[in-house]
Amino acid sequence: MFVSPDSLYWENIPLQNADLESLPTANLIRYTASFDLACEQTAPVTATVRLPSEFDLAPDSGTIAFWDSTPMDLTTLTQTGRDVQTPVVLPACWEPVHVDIAFDVLPGFTLGTFDSDLTVSGSETVELHDTAPVTVAEDDAADTVADATLVAPNTLVVGHIASPGDVDTYAFHALPVSS
Repeated sequence: MFVSPDSLYWENIPLQNADLESLPTANLIRYTASFDLACEQTAPVTATVRLPSEFDLAPDSGTIAFWDSTPMDLTTLTQTGRDVQTPVVLPACWEPVHVDIAFDVLPGFTLGTFDSDLTVSGSETVELHDTAPVTVAEDDAADTVADATLVAPNTLVVGHIASPGDVDTYAFHALPVSS
């Protein structure tokens, strides 16, 4: 079903379910989880990053690199609730393996500073808590018409009204009536 944009009331859409993280111009944050594993590791290894509430994994954004190699696409990266998780399969090695797992995340709409946790489980489990702080702050959009922020066509602007009287001013180029 297709809906005319004129009949869609954006203000009534629950944005937490809008999959904004899949938009090509989303304001994404790059997370990198780095850790070392013993070459003798025999148990299956799983890396889990617990994200703050409201943070969502961007689809197809995961990469993995061993030592300082070129990152490879990580297709096994999944998100369940707040946990972003992947199995880690070690390459043939003769020394401890340094692993970098990276992925993009869309932050939530709640303002503040938020931490994440990392758990790497295998023969041993290592946990890091309250790491990688991310601050979600109000974007200072223009307060006056003279300084209005220009919005491109077909763009959804998601904002936050910090307090009564807060003004965010935007400008756009109107199409001719015949368009």
